[in-house]
Amino acid sequence: MRCALSSCPKRQNGPTAQQATQTTDRPRRLGVPDGPADLVAALPWSAILEPLRWEFVGTTNIPSHGVAEQWRRPGGMSTHSGNFWEYYGTIHSDNAGTAMTHKALSKFAVYAELYHGGDTSAAGRVVWSKAVARWGDSR
Repeated sequence: MRCALSSCPKRQNGPTAQQATQTTDRPRRLGVPDGPADLVAALPWSAILEPLRWEFVGTTNIPSHGVAEQWRRPGGMSTHSGNFWEYYGTIHSDNAGTAMTHKALSKFAVYAELYHGGDTSAAGRVVWSKAVARWGDSR
C-alpha cells in the first residue's frame, strides 16, 4: 500500500549535524569491564600463562617498549619464549602452539591463541560465561 505524499514518513539520509555530535552509547563506568577482552586485560600474565605450564624467567628493559616480563613455554630450550608488557605481548617461539609468533598481540589475543587456537569468538564466550558464573550478569 502506498501512502499519500502528505502522510509518508520523511526519509532521512543520515544523522543531522546535531545528532552526529551526540553520543547514544551508554557511558562506561570506571572499573567495570565492557566485555571479555577487558576481563582478560585485567589479569596478570601469570594467570594466563602458568596454567599452561609457562615459566616466569625474569624481566627485561627493552628501550623502545619498556620493562617486559619474560616467560618460557613448556619444553622451551631458549632463555625465553615471549616478552609480555602490561597489556600486550609477543610470543617468539615457533613451537608455542600458535601461528601468531613475532607479532604484538593484546592480552586477549594471546589468551585466544594459546587456549582457543586463535578463535576470539570462542575465547570471548568462555571468558564471559566464567565471569557470569562467578559474578552474575549485571548488563
